[in-house]
Amino acid sequence: MTDEKKSNGPERANWLFILTTGIVLFLFASAFILSYDALLNLARDNGISPRLAPLWPLGLDAFMAAASLAVIWATTNQTRVIWFWFLVGGAVLASIVGNIVHADGTIVAQAIAALPPIVAFLSFEVLMTMVRHETERAGLRSTLDQLRADIDGARTIRDQEVAELESIRDKARTARGRLKSIDEKLADQRRLVKELEEAGGDPIVARRRHLADLLQSTNGNQLTNDELLVRLGEAGYDIGLTTLKRDRKAIEEQAP
Repeated sequence: MTDEKKSNGPERANWLFILTTGIVLFLFASAFILSYDALLNLARDNGISPRLAPLWPLGLDAFMAAASLAVIWATTNQTRVIWFWFLVGGAVLASIVGNIVHADGTIVAQAIAALPPIVAFLSFEVLMTMVRHETERAGLRSTLDQLRADIDGARTIRDQEVAELESIRDKARTARGRLKSIDEKLADQRRLVKELEEAGGDPIVARRRHLADLLQSTNGNQLTNDELLVRLGEAGYDIGLTTLKRDRKAIEEQAP
């Protein structure tokens, strides 16, 4: 329900903006036509030929429209051009004066004559306020979209860095495991070298000494031949059952 309200809110605002813009343009066009008619009659009454008279009010009101469009352009492009407003104000003031001069001498007639250009200016000001608001909102929306895009990009980069860090950690764990295995192999090699040196360089003597140590370290628990073969294999002495029996016999014969 909340998401539906959020989605319908901007749509209603857009339709309201379009409707209001249409009404404002209708008022501006109506005021333009009424002012044009008064200025046309003023031009005819003051010596301008009937053939050229339509150009005089058209030039004045068209100038007001052009200046108004210039202000709208400056607003939509977020450019502040003050003299555009002076042009609009001057055109509106000239149109008001022309309408008042054309009217009869009564106050009511002059007020009625001055109303169209005033309505045109006020409707234009309403339109300008709406355009300015929409421009600011569009700018904020664009900024918000850019911020969201930057946040999404930062999150993507962060996720990539986290994945790379996890990959580095996995490689480090694998490397530590390999180093540990290498260290264990080196320790076994150093132990074998030491036992071989103690045995005077005779590998058989070294193997039998190691087997004798295994037999003594069982604390009375007799190891089977299979268990002894496994222990010897872990120590680097890969022999068969026949050799194991021969070594055990030799150790027993040497025992006091």
